[in-house]
Amino acid sequence: IFVKNPTLTIPPVEESPTNVWQLDTFDSSSSSGVLPTFRDSITLKGYPVYNKARQWVVRNQDPVTGVSYRNGLSAIPGLFIQLQLPTKLISGDIVLIQAPAGFLFNDGQSDSCDNFRWEPAEDANLYLPNSKITCNQNQLKFEVREPKNVPELRV
Repeated sequence: IFVKNPTLTIPPVEESPTNVWQLDTFDSSSSSGVLPTFRDSITLKGYPVYNKARQWVVRNQDPVTGVSYRNGLSAIPGLFIQLQLPTKLISGDIVLIQAPAGFLFNDGQSDSCDNFRWEPAEDANLYLPNSKITCNQNQLKFEVREPKNVPELRV
């Protein structure tokens, strides 16, 4: 079975009870000798579909020399991530960045993000200053807690 994601945003099934998939199977008329006959039916919960990011940049290079880190298990002191979303962020939203297996944002002993900082540093107060930012091994999580919505298309 091949399907394509819809071209519009689909909320989670908890918010949209119609977000379900109905899968039915039938015997062909050539097998039964008459009309197609029903075999099985199942209803599956749908999953949310979000608009894709307008911009997604990951740069793993030394901030001084510009040399990329390509050796496995090497520390990447200058990992740069840039994200621009097509929709506004509102309080309660969560942005979860999951790195590939084996890449660690921290050692898993706490939820702090080792050496995380906003770029440019002088504008750090503009980027989610009230939100909670945590790391858990290969996940970087932003829990939006801003008093005002963060406009869409903001880098």
